Amino acid sequence: MAARAPAGVDLSAITDQIYVGRRPQPNDVEELRRLAPALVVSMLGGTPPASVRALDVPVLSLATHDNLLLPIPIRSLEQGVTAALPIVQNGGRVLVYCRQGRHRSIALTVCLLIALGWSAEDAADLVRAKRAQADPRAWHIWRRIRAFERSWRAGG
Repeated sequence: MAARAPAGVDLSAITDQIYVGRRPQPNDVEELRRLAPALVVSMLGGTPPASVRALDVPVLSLATHDNLLLPIPIRSLEQGVTAALPIVQNGGRVLVYCRQGRHRSIALTVCLLIALGWSAEDAADLVRAKRAQADPRAWHIWRRIRAFERSWRAGG
């Protein structure tokens, strides 16, 4: 059976273990509990929303920007992938979010798929197919994804 995100939350199931979307809202707590992520990765700074804090699971906060002049640091993508990869490999679920679920969370999700053995192109195509508003090929995001891919394949 194909993975599905909880009905009311603006999340998309990319695989059975990887979910991506916009910042959860306060009323999303019960649906997030049903999702039962083992790790939540926020690509935003600041305190995670109450709905995420209520899950009582680790939250990795990677304060990044979706800005042409301030690219996502490769180090942040590596930190997110390094934290999420063993969970996904062991069958656990990871939830990745940013403000709108279009760029930053998408970049990390594509990078996680790259770490799982996907090419950047195939990973971007999968994420775009599973989340219509995802824009992994926005030039400033795609450039960071490709830089991550080169770095990851070279051994970090």
